[in-house]
Amino acid sequence: MEPAILADCPSDLSQLVSVIDPRAFSEVLWNDPGYGIYVMDVIDGGADFRFVAFNPVIAAKSPISIRPIQGQRLSEAFPNDIASLFHQHLLQCVQFKHQIAFEACLPTATDDMWWSLSGYPVKNTATKNTLTDITQIIVTATDITAKKTAEAALTTAQLIYQQVIDTLPAAIFWKNRESRYVGCNRAFALTAGTEDVTKIVGKTDYDMPWQKQEADRFVQCDQAVMGSDRPELDVVESLLQAGNRQAWINISKIPLHNARSEVSGLVGIIEDITDQQETKENQSRLLAILEATPDLVSSADAAGHNLYLNRAGQQILGIPPEKINQFHISEVTSPAMNAMVMTIALPTAAERGMWVGESVIRNRYGRDIPVSQVIICHKSAAGEIESFSTIIRDISDRKAAEISLQAIAERQAVLNQITTEIRNSLDLDTVIATTIKALHQGLKLDYCGFAWLDSHPSKLTWKVVNAFDTSPNGIYLGAHPADQLGSDPSQLAHQTMTKVDHVSGCSDPVHQAFLTRLGIRSEVLMPIPVEIDQVGVIICYRLQSSDRAANDAPSEWRAGEIELLQAVIDQLAIAITQANLYTQSHCQSQALAQSLDQLKRTQAQIIQAEKMSSLGQMVAGVAHEINNPVGFIHSNLEPAQEYAQDLLELVDLYHQAYPEPNEAISHHIAAINLDFIRADLPSLLNSMAIGTERIREIVLSLRNFSRLDEAAAKTVDLHEGIDSTLVILSNRLKLTQSLQTIKVIKQYSDLPPVTCYPSQLNQVFMNILANAIDALDEHLQPQITVTTELRGDRAIIRIADNGCGIPEEIQPRILDPFFTTKPVGKGTGMGMSISYQIITEKHSGQLSFTSRVNQGTEFVIDLPLLAPSCSSDGLLIAP
Repeated sequence: MEPAILADCPSDLSQLVSVIDPRAFSEVLWNDPGYGIYVMDVIDGGADFRFVAFNPVIAAKSPISIRPIQGQRLSEAFPNDIASLFHQHLLQCVQFKHQIAFEACLPTATDDMWWSLSGYPVKNTATKNTLTDITQIIVTATDITAKKTAEAALTTAQLIYQQVIDTLPAAIFWKNRESRYVGCNRAFALTAGTEDVTKIVGKTDYDMPWQKQEADRFVQCDQAVMGSDRPELDVVESLLQAGNRQAWINISKIPLHNARSEVSGLVGIIEDITDQQETKENQSRLLAILEATPDLVSSADAAGHNLYLNRAGQQILGIPPEKINQFHISEVTSPAMNAMVMTIALPTAAERGMWVGESVIRNRYGRDIPVSQVIICHKSAAGEIESFSTIIRDISDRKAAEISLQAIAERQAVLNQITTEIRNSLDLDTVIATTIKALHQGLKLDYCGFAWLDSHPSKLTWKVVNAFDTSPNGIYLGAHPADQLGSDPSQLAHQTMTKVDHVSGCSDPVHQAFLTRLGIRSEVLMPIPVEIDQVGVIICYRLQSSDRAANDAPSEWRAGEIELLQAVIDQLAIAITQANLYTQSHCQSQALAQSLDQLKRTQAQIIQAEKMSSLGQMVAGVAHEINNPVGFIHSNLEPAQEYAQDLLELVDLYHQAYPEPNEAISHHIAAINLDFIRADLPSLLNSMAIGTERIREIVLSLRNFSRLDEAAAKTVDLHEGIDSTLVILSNRLKLTQSLQTIKVIKQYSDLPPVTCYPSQLNQVFMNILANAIDALDEHLQPQITVTTELRGDRAIIRIADNGCGIPEEIQPRILDPFFTTKPVGKGTGMGMSISYQIITEKHSGQLSFTSRVNQGTEFVIDLPLLAPSCSSDGLLIAP
C-alpha cells in the first residue's frame, strides 16, 4: 500500500503520525480484534469500487466469503440491492471527502447480520487532480446484530404491551414527574376524544378536554401521590369527557420508580362507573318508591327465607323492622295457600319468569287477608334461581264488594230466570214450580213452597200445592190448619208479610212449637196480591244447624233477600193474572182458531177458483187464437205441395226439351243447387204439415184441459183428460235436471164415461203428475205409470212414480192446507189439499197414497161413475 494521508484528518492525529512509526501504528489498527477493516479502491472517481484488502477480523466474521470477492468490483461482488446501498454511501465519501457512517443488513444462510460501517477517504498526495484526489476508502465494520435483535425485541414487546393495555376496558395512562403524559392506552385516548394514543404523549391535563378545575384537581392529586410515594386507590370523581359527556370515574394512581428507586412518575387507572352510579341512584330512588308504596313488596331467597320487606309490608303483616330477615314465607300463609304457592305459583314463576294471581296471606295475628299477587323469579346468568320477589295488594275491600255484587247478581239472576219463565209460559203450575225451585236455589233455602190461603173469614185454611224440599221433616202437600201460618193468619189475607228471624224470638207459642218440631230456625211468609178469592203465599224456611256456633250466629233475613222475594211476588202476581186471563180466553181462542181455519180454507178456495177461471179463459183464448192461423197454414200446405210438384215436373219437361241450357241458366242452376231443391222441397213441406198437425193437437189438449165450456158436471172419458194433461206436461217430461227423459207407461182398461166436473179432475191429474215429475228430477231412470181400472161402479186411477218417496214423518201432513216441502216460490201448499177436496167433496170419491223413501209414491183416485154431488151445480174449486 502506498503511503497516503487520511483526508481531513484532525491536527492531533497529524501530530501523532509525526512522532510514531506509521507502519507500526497501521499494523496495530489492522490487527485490532474489535474492528473489521477492509480497503477499497476508487474507480473512475467513484463510478465503482474494488475490494483490495481485508483484515483478519472481517475475514473471520463476514457472512460472505472474502477470498472470492477480493480484487472484484463492488457491482460484481454483491447483488444489485446490496451493491446499490454500499455504492450510494461510498460515493458520498468520495464526493464530500469526509467520513461517512451507515448500517447495512447482510443475509446469511440462517439469519440476517447487521453491520455498523464507517468509511474514511484516503487522499493521494502525489496528484493534484481533484477528481482523483480520493483513491481509496478504508471501511471499518462492527457487528451490531445483537443490538438490532435487542431493539427489535424491545419494539415487539412495546407493541404487545400497547396492544394488551388497549384491550383492557379500563383507561390507563402514565406520566412523568412534571405530570406530563408519557403514554396511555386506547380507552384513555377515546376518553380524551382521539383514537391515536401518540397524540396524548407530551400533553398535560390542561391540554385535555377536561374543565380547568378538574385539571387542577388531577395535577394536585398527581403531585400528592408522587410527593408522598403512596398510591391513591378507588377515588370517585366526576369528569367532563370529550363530547361534553359528564361521567363518573373510579381512578387509582400508583407512583412509578426508576432504577435508583426514585419516583419517576405515576401510572393511573380509570374505570367509567357512570352506569353503576346511575344504577345506584336509581336503586335509591326505587327503594324510596318501594318504601312509600301502599302495596306489600318483598323478596326472598330460593329457599323462601325473607330478604327484604318494605314499610307497608311490615304494617300489613305486623312484623317489626328487626324481624324482616328472620321469617320464612310459609309463616305468612295458611297451610292450604302455602301448598298452592309451593306447587303452583313458585314453579310457574321459575318456568315463565312470573306468576300473577290471587292468594291469601296471614298476618302475625292469624288474620287471613285476600290479596292479588305477582311473583317474579330472578336467575343467575347460568340459569340458577337466586331469589324471588313479590308485589302484594290487599283486596279485602274489593273481595267484600265482589261478594256483595255476586249476591246481588245471584238474586238478579234468580229474578231474571223467574221473569223469563213467567214470560215464556202461561201455565200456572209450570210458573209456580219454576219460581219455587229458583227461590230455593237462589236464597239457599231448606224449604220453599207455594200455598193457596182461603181468605174467607169463616174458613181460614191453606193448601200447599207445590214445594221444593231438602229438609228431613218437610211440610207435605195438601190442606193444613190455619194456625200453622202464625198467630194471625189474617195478616196474610190482608197482604202483610210475616217474618221470623229466629225461632227463639217467635211470639206465638203454638207456632213456635210447630217450627221447633219441624226443626225450622227462621221463616218468611210472603203473600201474593191477586184479584181472586184466594191468596197465594210463598213459604221460605231455613232449618236448625247441628253446628252450635252456627245456631248462635245472627240469622236475620237480609234486606236483599226480602227485596228479591218482593220482586218475585210482583212477577208471580202478574203471572197468576195472566194465567187466569189465558184460561178464560183459551176456549174463545180455540173457537176463533176453528173459524179462522175454515175462513182461510174458504178464502184460499175462492182465490184459487178465481185464478183458475182467469187461467181457463186465457188458455181458451190463446188456444183459439193459435188455432186460426195454424188452421190456415195447415189448409194451404196441401195445395202448396201440389204446386211445388207441378213446378218440378215443368222444370223436368224443360230439361227434356232443352237439354243444353244457356250459360246464364246453367250458372243459376248451380247457384241454387236445383237437384237438392228437387229432393228436399217435398220433405220440407211434409215436415211443415206434421208440425202444424202437432200444434193443432196441443191446442185441442189445452181446450180439453181447461174445458171452459164445461163448468157443470159432464159425462166424459177420463183417459182423454189424462192424455191432455200429459201433453201439457210433455216439455217437463222430456228433460229433468239429471238430463233424463221420463218414461210414461199407460195401462188403461176399458172405462165407461164418468159423470164428473172435467176441469176439476184435470187439475187433480195435473197436481199429482207435476209432483211426480218433481220427485223424479234427479232420478237416473225416471218412470211414471198411469193405470186405470173398473171396480164395480167405481173408476180407479193409479198414478205411480219411482222417485225419492215421501218421508214417513211428513206423510200425515201431505194433504193439509198450506203444507209444502218445496222451496219458497215453488209451491203454495194448496195443490194436494184442494185436490183432496175435489175428489172427496165434489165427487164423493177417495184420494189416498202410499210411499216409501227411495222407492216411489203411488196416488190412488177412487171415483163413482156417477157422483151424487154432480147432480146439482155447486162451487167448483181448482188448484
